[in-house]
Amino acid sequence: MDTTKKFYWLMLSICVLAGLMLTVVFNRGKNIQTQTVNTPLISAGFQEFDYYSTGMPPIGNPGAALIAVGWFDFNNARDRDVLKNLLAVATTRPQDIQLYIKNFPQPKLFHSDSALPHRALWCASKQNQLRTFLENGILSGDKLDKNSLQQTADALGINQTTWNDCLNLPITNQIILDDFDQAERLGLKSTPSLFVNNKKINLEDDVDIKELFDKLLAV
Repeated sequence: MDTTKKFYWLMLSICVLAGLMLTVVFNRGKNIQTQTVNTPLISAGFQEFDYYSTGMPPIGNPGAALIAVGWFDFNNARDRDVLKNLLAVATTRPQDIQLYIKNFPQPKLFHSDSALPHRALWCASKQNQLRTFLENGILSGDKLDKNSLQQTADALGINQTTWNDCLNLPITNQIILDDFDQAERLGLKSTPSLFVNNKKINLEDDVDIKELFDKLLAV
């Protein structure tokens, strides 16, 4: 058999083999069954944890029956959006909800200090400026560096010396670590993570926060 015929036989054999392999893959593919797993909006499990010990005070009514506790990374745009919606609920129903904000900053490649805005908010809360600093400094834009946060503190009339000293106090860092440790004990892997009356809310889907709380408050 000359070289040309050998070449054609080789090519034919390769094509036949490839065809057989595709047939096997196709047949296996037909046998694969997929099943959608529906995650409930509100988890059935009950998680026991402290709402407030040495952390930030709640927003809303401290005596309200509906208690929302959220772990957030302020550097994350989605976390800020969820927090904005929660604040809107607390504004329209101030007597019906108490909202606790927990710190869960995630390491970022281009953020040398991802916990800075969290410490800044804690220090503002020590001067009774929790909500105003949150709304005007944390949630008002994407740039959360030391300069922009300091400008917000100055605009709100926060004592700059006390605020700056507070940023690096051991207790300030410990507050962030305590929230972080609590999140890990609860098995939280990402932010935002939200609990309402100790039941975890599934925020993987596009949850309408206002609609959710309207329904919860109607119960």
